[in-house]
Amino acid sequence: MNPEKKTQRQPTAVRKAQIKEAVLSIIFSQGLDQLSTRNLAKAVGISEGTIFRHYASKRDILLDILEDVKSGLLKDMAAIVQKEIPAQERLEQLFCKHISYLLENKGITILLFAEVAHLNDAELKSGLNDILNTQIQYIQNIIEDGISAGIWTDKFSLDDIGTLYLGMPVMMNIRITLSQEEAAPLNFCKRMLPLFEKILKK
Repeated sequence: MNPEKKTQRQPTAVRKAQIKEAVLSIIFSQGLDQLSTRNLAKAVGISEGTIFRHYASKRDILLDILEDVKSGLLKDMAAIVQKEIPAQERLEQLFCKHISYLLENKGITILLFAEVAHLNDAELKSGLNDILNTQIQYIQNIIEDGISAGIWTDKFSLDDIGTLYLGMPVMMNIRITLSQEEAAPLNFCKRMLPLFEKILKK
C-alpha cells in the first residue's frame, strides 16, 4: 500500500515541518544510523518519493533546520537580550528559554554536532558557527550589562564565560539524548543557574 494513502495531502510547509520533526525524533529515539529516507517516510506516513519532492537531499533538510534555529531560538533569545530589565532576570530568561528549546527539539544537538560539524560542507558549517557565535554574543551582552551595573565580576574573559554558558544546555541535551530520559527544563534551569551566577559574582 502507498503510505500516502493513509494520510491526506498536506501543504508543503506542513509536510516539511513533519519531516524535520521526524528527523529529530528518529535521532533521539533510534540514533543517527537509523536516519534514512525509508524510516523518515514511515515516521511521517508518506512515500520516500514525497520526501524528495520537498527536500532534494539530507543536506537541504539540515539547512532548513539551521534556519529554524535562527528564526526560533535565536529570535527569542534576541528579544530577551533587548528587554529593559535587570541583567540577572535576562540571564535567567535566556538560559531557561535555551533549555526549553532544546528539550522541545530533542535530538537537535546530536544532529547539528554529529552531522553538520563533521560534514565537509562550508555552508552548513558556517550556518552552525553563526548560531553558536550569536548565542555566545547574546550571553556576553547580558554579562557586560551586569558588570556595568556592578553585580558581576570582570575578572573573567567574556569569551570564556560565553563558552562556559553554552556548554551547559548542550551537555544537558546530549545526556538526555543518550539516556532517553525525560527532564523538567525549569528544574534543570533553576539548578544550574545559581552555579553559573556564583562564577559571575563580584
